[in-house]
Amino acid sequence: MVNKQEIVVRIAVLNTVYVLVAAVVLFYLELEWLLLPALIIIGLWGIYVYRMNVKVLGMPVLSMELEGLEGKALTDIAENGKVKVRGEIWNARSV
Repeated sequence: MVNKQEIVVRIAVLNTVYVLVAAVVLFYLELEWLLLPALIIIGLWGIYVYRMNVKVLGMPVLSMELEGLEGKALTDIAENGKVKVRGEIWNARSV
């Protein structure tokens, strides 16, 4: 399974490549004034991609405080199962 650090590194590298390509293209086309909006869009895209990777790989985001929230059990949770909390499906286990 891919860990969070690997995802962060991959996305940071790809965003750096995107920024360099955008800078070269914008300077070549003499559109330097578009550099700041392009950097903002690339940064937001990186955040979106990171969050989607975390969701798909089933790794909870650290800022999500799920403990204590109510949800609906989708499967039997004898030891492990699935629950729906805030519209998202999560792995659950009984303790």
